[in-house]
Amino acid sequence: MPIYDYKCPDGHYSEDYQSMANSDEPTACGECGKQAKRIIGRSAWAVDRFGERFPYYDRGLGMELQSKAHRRQVMKEKGVVAVDGDYSVSENGREAREKAALETRMVEKLSHDMKHHPAYKLYREQKSRGWNPNFKHRRQR
Repeated sequence: MPIYDYKCPDGHYSEDYQSMANSDEPTACGECGKQAKRIIGRSAWAVDRFGERFPYYDRGLGMELQSKAHRRQVMKEKGVVAVDGDYSVSENGREAREKAALETRMVEKLSHDMKHHPAYKLYREQKSRGWNPNFKHRRQR
């Protein structure tokens, strides 16, 4: 008989062996005893359960793992903490986006100055006469 996942109104998840004919019928929650309805989406082949049956490659850790216990051991050795699936990186990228926006504004200002600022008048005149500077950093000379 297959295993089906159920969720009660209080939010508890449970599993139950049911025949396929009875899979849609509610079952009693293992924690509170209320009627739990079958949910679709969680499966017996979820990553955490998959790792108990077969080795799998964890992209985050960059290695093949044998079990959940092996994963916990490797995470402890590397000093990393597991993050649930609801983790959002949008807030972490805020500083990077602000820095990129600042650099874009700096480039736009420099470009505007090269075209219009009086201090770059000689540069613009030389460029209009065909001068093509080959700027190199002092470490590249």
